[in-house]
Amino acid sequence: MFNLKFKCMRINDSCRGSKIFRALLILLLFALPAQSAIAQLTIRISNSSLGTVIKQIQSQSKYQFFYDDNLASMRIESLNVKDVSLVEVLDKALKGKDIVYKIDDNVVYLSKANASSSTKSTQQQQKVTGKVVDANNEPLIGVSVLEKGTTNGTITDFDGNYTLVVTGSDAVLQFSYVGYQTLERAVAGNTAINITLKEDAQTLLNAKKVDEAKAKMEEAKILKEAISLQEQLDKEEAEILNKEAKDKKEGMTADKTKENASAIRAMI
Repeated sequence: MFNLKFKCMRINDSCRGSKIFRALLILLLFALPAQSAIAQLTIRISNSSLGTVIKQIQSQSKYQFFYDDNLASMRIESLNVKDVSLVEVLDKALKGKDIVYKIDDNVVYLSKANASSSTKSTQQQQKVTGKVVDANNEPLIGVSVLEKGTTNGTITDFDGNYTLVVTGSDAVLQFSYVGYQTLERAVAGNTAINITLKEDAQTLLNAKKVDEAKAKMEEAKILKEAISLQEQLDKEEAEILNKEAKDKKEGMTADKTKENASAIRAMI
């Protein structure tokens, strides 16, 4: 009876521990997005540009930026911060630059202060999300997603997902990936655009030809080295044979000399 109760207690403790583990795992999964959203940024630059600051922010976080290309060349004399928020980075970088920013989720909008045209452009902006897969419905990692006619773009993540803020509903997205056919798709007001890319037979054929050419070059290199090695071996073998022949000749001469000397002594 005691053993039965003891076993039941162990089972209950095990179940309780399993529930606590699952609860902690769920809390962890919910905490990860929050931690990534509150990015701690470290940036140290001098005599650089706003474009460089933006690239460093993007390399340390999941923020995307939407701005006029002309703003990228704006000079940033100095910026030295460690483990600070995005707001603090932008406040220090844009201080006295007559540039305003707006953060919406993980998207940062930059524009000239009091510029009506920039405000109108910002109002027309649209966020597009989606997933890129191949013919087997497998996600494609690192697919280039570019707003046609601009430098505004991104790439797909490990799950084939992407998020891009475009200039408006009339934008056209261009999807390109090595070995696959480039595909264009009009946004046309859609906020979600999923894409299936097809393999480019010609590109694959060209790649195959390049690989074959490399293989032939490698074979030719190996053959050349083998011939060179054989020539060296033949040369060394010939030198050894010549030396042996010379030694043998010298030995025969010495023997002949001894014979002549013996004959002379016998005559005497």
